[in-house]
Amino acid sequence: LNYFLLGNSSIIFSSLFPIILINFLYKKFSYKHIFIPCLLSFFLIYFLSLNFNGANWQGGGVNYIFSQKLFNNNIYFYFTSFFTISVFIYLILENRSNSIMLITLLFMFFSYQVYQRYYDPMFFIIFFLIIKTNLTKIFFEKKISCYLLLLYFILFYFGTVSKLIYRL
Repeated sequence: LNYFLLGNSSIIFSSLFPIILINFLYKKFSYKHIFIPCLLSFFLIYFLSLNFNGANWQGGGVNYIFSQKLFNNNIYFYFTSFFTISVFIYLILENRSNSIMLITLLFMFFSYQVYQRYYDPMFFIIFFLIIKTNLTKIFFEKKISCYLLLLYFILFYFGTVSKLIYRL
């Protein structure tokens, strides 16, 4: 349970982070209700990390590899999982009907090895078409936010395809 919850949420971080960052830049992300999601997420990640041993594990996506290669520990990996689960709890508190889809998204790939390439396009389809949140409005209001998101993913995929992280 801890492998796929930590791994899947860490993989989703790569797609979710630029959305939150762009909303933060345009001051559309509300910090009023973030304390409870962060607190719940912290306890969940702490509990899951107690029994986590990533030796010979092939999940977690680029964030797990980045954490291992650059820092030689799992702290960055845990942070990415913490961030994703905090935002998911925030989205559930924003609109309760999001809970089924977000929980399904976390539990969708119940495997020891999950590929990040499956999550990225699926996450955008679900997030922009099914999830009911104010975080998507900025992308419909300002074209520049769409270009910023595209630029992020061009840089992200250039870094992962060029295997820059794997050479560290």
